[in-house]
Amino acid sequence: MLRKPLLLLICFLFAVAASAQEKVYMPFFEVINMNKGYQYATSRLLKSYLLDNKKYDLLLPAKTDSNYTETLATTKENAKKAGANAYLIGELNRIGETVIVRLSLYNTASDTLIWTDKMKADNPDDLDPIMERLAGSFGEKNTTAADNQNIYTITEQDSRALKKIESNYYYGLSIGSILDFSSINGQFSSGLGFSAMYDTRKMLIDLTAQGYWGDRLDYYLASIEAYYAFKDKKTTPFIGGGFAYSRTNADLETNYSNYSDYSDGTGTGLLALVGGGYLFNRTGNVNLRLSANAVIGLYDVTVSSNSYDFATQQYTSYSKTFLPIGALIKMQVLFQR
Repeated sequence: MLRKPLLLLICFLFAVAASAQEKVYMPFFEVINMNKGYQYATSRLLKSYLLDNKKYDLLLPAKTDSNYTETLATTKENAKKAGANAYLIGELNRIGETVIVRLSLYNTASDTLIWTDKMKADNPDDLDPIMERLAGSFGEKNTTAADNQNIYTITEQDSRALKKIESNYYYGLSIGSILDFSSINGQFSSGLGFSAMYDTRKMLIDLTAQGYWGDRLDYYLASIEAYYAFKDKKTTPFIGGGFAYSRTNADLETNYSNYSDYSDGTGTGLLALVGGGYLFNRTGNVNLRLSANAVIGLYDVTVSSNSYDFATQQYTSYSKTFLPIGALIKMQVLFQR
């Protein structure tokens, strides 16, 4: 007694489920520069994965033994006859060993683009996971097939090592001076350094070791700096900065008519560099760089002082601190490795 109503209920549920799937008409994939047999096989594979997702019912023409083609007007007319609110244009385009798979979904009534996505296949084995991923992102605004992956849908294209732009490597010497602006007025400290530079086209990355010596102040710096190159021509300005681990030594001696003062001290810490300059002969294997940087110490130098008064013949000891601040001007000659 209950069998017949139960069968009718099951049939009704299947009919409701089928009608809930949105109909999309597709005139098979257009295959370019590859075996025509892929036209029907890939279209059926996409249809199967869309059915698994239970959102879209992909309607295909009858199978033919020859390469199937339709005009856009015919595709639109067939979509209307099939009761599909949208039609799908698919393309398999082989360039060398790579096949570009593209899908574009259009509204049947207005011909407006609803959705599009594409992926690259390295070989025929990639087509199966690509169809599964395209079916998973089909019609979605915020998800692409490239993002829609799991451990079973990784392609050979995904597994490829990333191609990278090689940087040009230079090394060389620098000479320069630090003009001190701190409270002790250390004046000029001059010196030299060794530089290694990586030219990444847009960025100039420097690794430097420098030493500057003066009557009152000595600086030792190991820095990492990055600069933005404004042009890709032979000569370009650049701007940027970086940080240096720095050691500053102070050695001060002052003699007056009635007393003498001797001070010394050391400070270590980070030194900020901000500035820019010009890079000359960038297209050659020998570069010349002129630069100027503000140097701002992020540490204090503590100086211990001993003062001797000739009149009283007494020593007075005290200490003070100062912040290393100045300007670094230098010239670098760099040789391409």
